[in-house]
Amino acid sequence: MNATAGEGHTPPKEIAKAMTKDEKLLWFDHPDALSFAQTKLKSLMMAVPFFVFSVIWFNVFLKPTMPPYMGVIGWIFAGFGVWQFAVPLWAFIVAKLFMFYAITDNRLLIVQFYPKSKIKAVAIKDLVNILKLKGGDKSGTLIFEVPDMANKKATKEGQFVKAAVTFHGISNVDRIEDAVNQLRGVKPASPAAPAAPGAK
Repeated sequence: MNATAGEGHTPPKEIAKAMTKDEKLLWFDHPDALSFAQTKLKSLMMAVPFFVFSVIWFNVFLKPTMPPYMGVIGWIFAGFGVWQFAVPLWAFIVAKLFMFYAITDNRLLIVQFYPKSKIKAVAIKDLVNILKLKGGDKSGTLIFEVPDMANKKATKEGQFVKAAVTFHGISNVDRIEDAVNQLRGVKPASPAAPAAPGAK
């Protein structure tokens, strides 16, 4: 799905709930599920030691003379390992079916509507930088940064920033970057950059 919203377009109900009364939806899409799942792969590193400990517990430390409840310790660690192993798979499902990225004339939105409703938003006027990670084709990831004095991460301009929202694996990443920059009033990277989605 790669949707561009324009005048008269009715947004999905999940996005409509996240929008204010006067906002106009310009673009929305699902994340690329594989790209989003890859951001959760570090959980696999957590899963391995828990599996190893459970195996060691059952085969080395657990003795027949121990009370039966001592076996529960091994199952707890094994269960936690299974849960960590399943995190990327669940992230894939969520991105594929239950999450939207959206751009309105005022904000960037990440809307997740299952298993529980989550909305992450950042005002376009607050953006100070956009980082682009481009893939082999026209797809890529955009990281949108806003001021953050707490983290003390300096940009070349001496500002302190943090990643506010990230759009993982969106198609035609150059077009979306240029569209957001136009909304910010920043000159597009290329002279022939297309207009913002939904703009006339």
